[in-house]
Amino acid sequence: MNGRVRLAGAGAIAGGLLWSAAIVVQQAGSYLEPRSGAGFFVVQAIVLLACAGFLVGVQGLDWARAVGAGRFGRWSVRAFEVGIALEILASAMILATRSDESPLFPLGGVVMAVAGVLTGVAAIRAAVLTGWQRLAALLVGLYFLLGMVVPTIFVPGDAGPPPVLEIVWGATGLLLGLALLTASPAPPVAARAPGLTGTEG
Repeated sequence: MNGRVRLAGAGAIAGGLLWSAAIVVQQAGSYLEPRSGAGFFVVQAIVLLACAGFLVGVQGLDWARAVGAGRFGRWSVRAFEVGIALEILASAMILATRSDESPLFPLGGVVMAVAGVLTGVAAIRAAVLTGWQRLAALLVGLYFLLGMVVPTIFVPGDAGPPPVLEIVWGATGLLLGLALLTASPAPPVAARAPGLTGTEG
């Protein structure tokens, strides 16, 4: 494992911890809208940093060649990163405008939901990683879709998913980070035995 992959693993873990911490602070202080006080903007700043950590973690899948060298894997990772980048921009807009919402949040969420699952499928198809680490990207993508997006659709109003599900989303950053830090690439396919190549005399 090279240094970039280790950095990405650490970034994903940091992002997950920061995300969960932001949700805990948000709920403990009821910092749900700008009029809640400065705490609302502190939470948004932590969310921005958390998303940056997630972004580095997803890039680590590319650095580890976890999704293979094909177009499907590469474009899935890039789309996943675009979704996270939209979330970062949304948080930055909230901090800059002191508003309580940004249209980039739902857009980024939809892109992340689709691209996250596709990235996970690409990692399984590529079979570059072995063991549970091979499943990590798909578990992250599925959790975001089923644990974050689907509950948001069915929760009345703009409340979003229940806080406990948001806290668990942070734990998926730990899962991705540990997968990158402990991953071992699959062994290369063994070469054919001498004498079978037609060059042996």
